[in-house]
Amino acid sequence: KQVVSTQSTGIPEAVLARRAAGGLKPDRVRKLERDLELELGDDYILDLKKHYDLPNPEDRYDDIPEVWEGHNIADFVDPDILTKLEELEKEEAMLEEAGVYESEEENLTEEQNGNSGKSGSY
Repeated sequence: KQVVSTQSTGIPEAVLARRAAGGLKPDRVRKLERDLELELGDDYILDLKKHYDLPNPEDRYDDIPEVWEGHNIADFVDPDILTKLEELEKEEAMLEEAGVYESEEENLTEEQNGNSGKSGSY
């Protein structure tokens, strides 16, 4: 079933007047990436960030963006990470001193390790 709209399009009068006068040409025309690729050939490198519209243009090439995959990076920053790291390193040192990480293999003799000194084929 086809729906027919009875509403007219809402084009402002000023736009219709500019169209009639032929003045709707953009002020600047940017080259398409495809045109740049054809022009530069093998020297062409795709740069998707060069046209980012940011308040500070220097932020275009930041290594760490403010938003990544729809998530604000600041939500994942822990301001106390260095103090937590120091605590973890102290705990790790205490565990090493207590001998938690000592392996039984270090205390075995050569015979217990399977190295009976015999060499040869089976």
